[in-house]
Amino acid sequence: MKKLLFSTALLLSFCYLPAQTNNSQKDEQNTTKDILFLKKSNALLKTQLNEQKQTLLKQTQKTDSIISILQTATNEIKKGADNQNSVTQSIGNLNELTTNISQAFIKRRLYAIIAFIGSIIIVLLCLFYLKKKSVAINKNIKQNEENLNNKISQMNEHLNNEIGEIKAIVEKQTKEINMAIEKQNT
Repeated sequence: MKKLLFSTALLLSFCYLPAQTNNSQKDEQNTTKDILFLKKSNALLKTQLNEQKQTLLKQTQKTDSIISILQTATNEIKKGADNQNSVTQSIGNLNELTTNISQAFIKRRLYAIIAFIGSIIIVLLCLFYLKKKSVAINKNIKQNEENLNNKISQMNEHLNNEIGEIKAIVEKQTKEINMAIEKQNT
């Protein structure tokens, strides 16, 4: 990164140097050396920018796969919990969060492209920012998954309790009906 900044600074400093009017052989050699140095610096910058672009693309692919996994999980939860209002609300929240994450990554990609075209320094800052935010988003996703799993566990526990209560009521009513039948038979 230091090399990149140094090369950029040198490149920019040569762009602002005043034109020299002395046509001596020594000045021509210096100019030739400067041009060669600028070409080498430019080639180095292009290589480094391509590497950074590849890194950004890999990070984007990873986040897209995370989003795909979250969408698949959301669909599975919908299939299993259609009649439960609180689970449906949680799925809606998860869909909204997934959409927000997708939109955030689309915006970050757009910012990265604009910054790449505009300035090398801004690209470096955007990459640093993207990496930092990616960690925070992953933590947020894990927290939301844990919260959703806890809600599902609570809902299952509540349903099991209600099923137990219904079984007890059915058994009680069955006994009462059997007793009534026995009384009528006697």
